[in-house]
Amino acid sequence: MSLSNEADGLDVVCRQITIGRTLARQLARALRDYAISEAEFRVLWLLRVAEMNREPAPQQSSLSDRLRISPAQVSAIVEKLRTQGIITAIESSRDRRRRQWQLAPPGRQRFDAIHEVLNELSREWLAQSGDVICSHRREEAA
Repeated sequence: MSLSNEADGLDVVCRQITIGRTLARQLARALRDYAISEAEFRVLWLLRVAEMNREPAPQQSSLSDRLRISPAQVSAIVEKLRTQGIITAIESSRDRRRRQWQLAPPGRQRFDAIHEVLNELSREWLAQSGDVICSHRREEAA
């Protein structure tokens, strides 16, 4: 691989890191406005995706696996969201310990509002991302 190709590859990686960090900051800012944590938003995201794909409502174990967080963390998150009326439980008729979770109407409204804000932020940032130049490119240009 030539030095030029290596620099181009490094530039791509640097841009992806910059985009990721910028979007993470924007996500944190948007979620703060809605008084919701990133982990709580990720739970809402999974519930909304399941709903939109007409999939069964996920169980806590599935949420834990998909989010790669402990069952205890998921339990705390769903309990907080449940007490706020954002999600509701569907209890199993065979095992009362098993619950599936779905968005309640206020949760769907909150998710959709946050999602729209994030979409707008992403569109704005992507429109500007062509101006992002990694530090090694700036040094080369100097």
